[in-house]
This record gives sequence, C-alpha cells and structure tokens, in this order.
Amino acid sequence: MSRPIKSHTYLFASLLLFLSFFLRLSLISKGPFHIDCLCLAINAQKTLEHHQLPYQFGTGYPLTVLTGAFFVGLTHLFSLHDPVFSVNLMSVVLSSLSVLIFYLFIKDLFDARTAFFSALALSLHPIFLGLSVYGNSHIVSVFFLLSGLYAFTRTDKRSRYFLFSLCLGFMGASRIQDMLLVLPPLSVLWMSGGKGPGLSPKSRIKSMLACFSAAVLIAALFHAPYLMEKGHAGYVGQLKIFWEIGLVHNFRGVISPNLWVSIKNLGFSTTYVGALIAGYGIFKMLHEKRHIALFLICWLFVPLFFYGNLYSAVPRFFLIASLPLIIAEGYGFGSLLVFKHNAVKAGVAAVFCLVILLPLVTNIFPILSFRHSRALLPEWGRYIGTITEPNALIIAGDDELFLQYYGQRKTLYRPKDAFQLNPRQFNDFKHGLAVSLSAGIPVYITATGLFSYDPDKEFSSYIRDNYRLAFRGKKMIEDWHRGELYLERKTDEIFRIEK
Repeated sequence: MSRPIKSHTYLFASLLLFLSFFLRLSLISKGPFHIDCLCLAINAQKTLEHHQLPYQFGTGYPLTVLTGAFFVGLTHLFSLHDPVFSVNLMSVVLSSLSVLIFYLFIKDLFDARTAFFSALALSLHPIFLGLSVYGNSHIVSVFFLLSGLYAFTRTDKRSRYFLFSLCLGFMGASRIQDMLLVLPPLSVLWMSGGKGPGLSPKSRIKSMLACFSAAVLIAALFHAPYLMEKGHAGYVGQLKIFWEIGLVHNFRGVISPNLWVSIKNLGFSTTYVGALIAGYGIFKMLHEKRHIALFLICWLFVPLFFYGNLYSAVPRFFLIASLPLIIAEGYGFGSLLVFKHNAVKAGVAAVFCLVILLPLVTNIFPILSFRHSRALLPEWGRYIGTITEPNALIIAGDDELFLQYYGQRKTLYRPKDAFQLNPRQFNDFKHGLAVSLSAGIPVYITATGLFSYDPDKEFSSYIRDNYRLAFRGKKMIEDWHRGELYLERKTDEIFRIEK
C-alpha cells in the first residue's frame, strides 16, 4: 500500500508549484521562439477548428498537438485568441506541474531533503526553464514521464500497472523517440528490485513486458490516424525523410567528437560543481540504494549516447538526460546535510544556491527576459509584409513559415540540403523562378534564403550570376538553431530579384 502524504508536504509542494508557475509566467515568450512552436500553434488551431489531427514534422507528435489544441480552446474562453500564446502557456503550466510531481516522486523515492534540492534544481535548470516558456513537445513528454514514475512508486499494485502504462503511452504519443530511450532505464528500475511490482524475476519480466506493450499500443493508437487518413502517403514520406535526416545521416557513432560538445552543454547547464555533487550522490547511492543508482546511470547515459552523437545535437535534446543528473545532485546535497556542524550545513546551502542561481542569473534569465519582451522573427515577418506587394513571392530559409504566417506572403520553395542540392529539385526551382518573373510576379529573396543550405555555394552563385539583386531592407532576427541557451541575433536582409 502507498504511504499517506502529510499535510506539510502538500503545503510545500503547493508553494513550489506556485513559485515555479509565477516565474515561468513572468518569462513566457512573447512569440514563437522556435519554428516548431509556430508550427505547433498553427496545427493546434487547425485541430480545434476542423476536428482533424495534423502532424508536426518527424513522428507527428499527436498528443502534443492535441494538448496544444486543448490550451487554445481554454484560452478562447478568456477571449485570448493567439494560438502561439496558448501553446506557450501550455508549456508554462505543464512544466510547473512537472516540478510538483517531480518533488512528490523524489520524496517517495528518497526523502524530503533530496526532494527539496532536486525540485528546486529542476525548476531553475537552464534547459528545463528555457523549454518551459514556449510551446514544444519536450515539456509535454517529460510531464507524462514524471507522472508515470510517480504512479509507479506511489500507487498500489493494481493501479500501478494501469497508470504507469497509460502515462508511458501518453509520453510516446507526445514524443515517441524519448519514450523509446527511457525503456532501457525503466527496465533496470523494474527488474532491479526496490519498489518494482512482482516478486520473482519471472513475474517481473511478465508484468514489465505487459506494461511496456500496453504503452506502445497506446502510443500507436494516437499515431494511427496519420496512417489511416487519405493523405497518409505524405506522413509516411516525411517519416522516411525524418529517419534519413534525423538518424542515418545525423548519427556519428557511439563515441564521436559531438559527444564531448554535448557533455559540455549538459555540464554547463548543471554546472561542473553540480556535476561533481551528482557524482558524489551516485557514489553514495551505489552503497545505499544500488538499484536506484543503476536506474539513474542508465537513464543518464542511454539518451546521452544517442542524442550526444548527433550532428544536430542541441541543448533541448538533453532535457531527458538532465533529470537523473538532477536527482543524483539532489541526493548528493541531501547527503552532505547529515553533518551536524552548522558551518557545514551553511556551506552546503551556499554551494547549492550558487549552483542553481549562477547559470540562471548569468545565462538563461537575461535571454528569456529578452524573448519575453521581443519576438524578432514575428517582427521580421510583419516587416516583410509591409515592404512587399500582396502578390509577392519570397524565397527564404528555415524562417519561411514566419513570413507566411506573420507577413501573409507566399514563399517560393527552394532546394535545401546541408551536403548536396537535389538536381531535380534545383531544376524545378529554376523553372518556377523564371515562370514567376515572366508572369510579372514580384519575387524577393532574403539573405538567409540566399546563403543557407548552400553547399559549394551552388545556389547563391546561380542567383547572383543570372539575376540582379536590388536591396529593399534589413532587420534584426533571432536564430533558434543553437537552442534555448543561446541568444543568436543577426541582421537579415531582403532583396528583389530582377532579370
């Protein structure tokens, strides 16, 4: 049977929830920081209006889209009709609830001290906080993962099977790649003893396979509409592209130069002192709670060795690997408080405050404050809409959705590849550009559209050799590609293409 929760636990958990929510709401992004956020907002709005489930690039992220649609509908009740704000609010709410659930889960797994340190460290962790203020699939996925883990430790045996499978399936419906990456560590937790269900190894294996199978089935049911609708060929096609771009060409091997860069990003977010304390926590745990230590080690390294070896590794990918590191860090700080000397306790408290506040003050807080007051890419899109004709075509880079949504301008597709442009697509583009100009349609190109995805300068050389570029304007934009921990501002320009 589960242990009763004391009233003071509810009081502290409620205070933690309130403070986390207030911090995030005060920093909520003014616009869509990332193109995935804008795409999610558009798809959530479409879901609410047309009662059909559009998919995001990649695996589709159906439950993320549905959750976004729920928040769009919820904000409509309060006469707030900006879907971008709605999905940003989604991350604010779910991340705050995640901190609450994380605290209760760690308290059940260890004790109140460890839960206190871990929950505060999570709430202010740069990667988690950076993802908490704009709409994305990572926060939704982590919310369901932590809910499942809390159900696993908290509920009685019968409810545990159902709630754990349900939450894990919801995680897969939100972000299936992360669900697959946590299955190995969850297997370690399940089989290593502790609070895992069942007594004998054989019964543990049976119950584990049953729960995992149910979770995979739940995730598959959410993805099923993409394969059953008339346009399923488009979804299958983008899955193939996602597999090729996201894994086959993107994965550099188990240990690659990218791994060390990824470890530095993870260490920067946790701080190197925090990482040392986490190492101490794991060392202590191996002697006191060995099964949990093995679970956390597996949880840290499986996602790290996958995402860390991608060419396109960015900080948000490591949110899933940050969680066990934060737990180990909380356990390490909690273990240091066993010393009875007040000076030692004060020193531990001071080091903890330094570890969680230094990255906040010097890095993520100023960045999020800027994004709370300015939305450079939407401003860029609106600017394009004011200086170009209503029937103009814009050749852009990855920011083309911003120009379509905020600038209300159509874009002319151009081939994009980091390694080699597709000859057939390039020829189609040349033909389309020539036809548009011959028909008297004004065509513009941004500097990003001219020079990005341009191996061997093949694309930019063709444009400049065959057309005249007339400068029309410039404005500051923000580049999201390096992730939430970086404020990448630069000036983009727009030119009119003339024969």
